[in-house]
Amino acid sequence: SHARAAVASVAAFLTHILTVPAEELIPLLEGSQLILAVAVDGRSDLLEGLGDGSVIPEQFHPPDIDPAASLTEQYLHDLYETAVASGRCDDHIEGLLLETGSYFRRPQEESQAKLDACFQQQLQQRRKDGQSCDALHPAVVRTVLQDLKPAQQVTAVYHDVHAQQGKEAHDLADAIACLIDGRLKVFASTTTASAVWESDATTQVRRIRGYVIDDCELTGGHWHTSSHGAIRLPGTLTGGGFQKRFAPILAAFPASTDS
Repeated sequence: SHARAAVASVAAFLTHILTVPAEELIPLLEGSQLILAVAVDGRSDLLEGLGDGSVIPEQFHPPDIDPAASLTEQYLHDLYETAVASGRCDDHIEGLLLETGSYFRRPQEESQAKLDACFQQQLQQRRKDGQSCDALHPAVVRTVLQDLKPAQQVTAVYHDVHAQQGKEAHDLADAIACLIDGRLKVFASTTTASAVWESDATTQVRRIRGYVIDDCELTGGHWHTSSHGAIRLPGTLTGGGFQKRFAPILAAFPASTDS
């Protein structure tokens, strides 16, 4: 059937292009939309064939399906989603995925948006705080995912990060700070999304009191750019005040003696 051919094509991409080992293939595919599109009485045989490789083509080719068919949408969705979920996507792989979308007459912007959404969904599943990733720059989402080790989660994300140099606060170009298993990293929200600062054994936290809102300042750490000074995370009127908003930070780093 067309659905079986579509599943086999996704499996070929994962196996030959991404070199996903057989034991990781079934978990990636078994909950996919395409598997559900295969007749119920044929699913177990198909999964068995995917497991032993007997139904996987020797090379990756897009399946012979009508670009306008709903199955094509399912195919592209599952191809993108499983490729991203495999954790093996780089710029070259993304290029191949976009080319496959073009083969089925999908505009590149549309395919790019779907790919970005898959990366967002992947990071969403790794966020301990359950917050949405929608506001994060697509490049930052990819960089954070690459930074995460298999069992790690993102404990908290803070926006509008500043560098505090003496009495001067410098905006770090829409930078965001991610707390990952007790380690804080600040990423620039740009197309490169490089890390600009990260905490280390010297990092301490200090409460900066304001008239209404208290900010959180982190000293020490390591700069990857020409910037220097402390990292300043802005407080908020909502979110339960300083102790609640910055609880993950306060739990991760010692308080500065002058806080």
